[in-house]
Amino acid sequence: RDGVRRGLNIASTVRGSPQVGLALPAGRLGHDVLLFEEAPGTSLRPLLLRGGSLPRPERIAALLDVLPAAVGDSLELPGAPHPADRARSAASLIERLNPAAGSPARRIADEVASRAGRFVPRVVHGDLYEAQILVGEDFSLSLVDLDDLAIGDPAVDAGSFCAHLVA
Repeated sequence: RDGVRRGLNIASTVRGSPQVGLALPAGRLGHDVLLFEEAPGTSLRPLLLRGGSLPRPERIAALLDVLPAAVGDSLELPGAPHPADRARSAASLIERLNPAAGSPARRIADEVASRAGRFVPRVVHGDLYEAQILVGEDFSLSLVDLDDLAIGDPAVDAGSFCAHLVA
């Protein structure tokens, strides 16, 4: 974290379909930290805030689709918490912070739990929001902060991204 951006560079192929390549580590910092070359581009957050030219929304959404192919079998990823467990944990936290919101939060958690069996686990970023996406001058895309990369419910990435935009 300390100012080092680690990430996946997302390049466009001739036909315009996204392709993802994993950067190789450039070095180590201690036992558990790998250093990667800096990913090119500007965070999507300031681009959204100041307006101007942005990548098409479909290209941003496609990042979630190309992430599993980029990782493939090259990494052994942990399993993310089950969506029902995450929803119940979030509802419990909301209830402790704001007791009046506890009942609606529990109802939402119950609804998530009732539908959780329908998702197909796949590679997820785990902490996706607009600041985790870098946009190059040529509109190439990079994903950074892959600490929470895991096998899980892809709706978690979509939900996290949307929640950050609303906030």
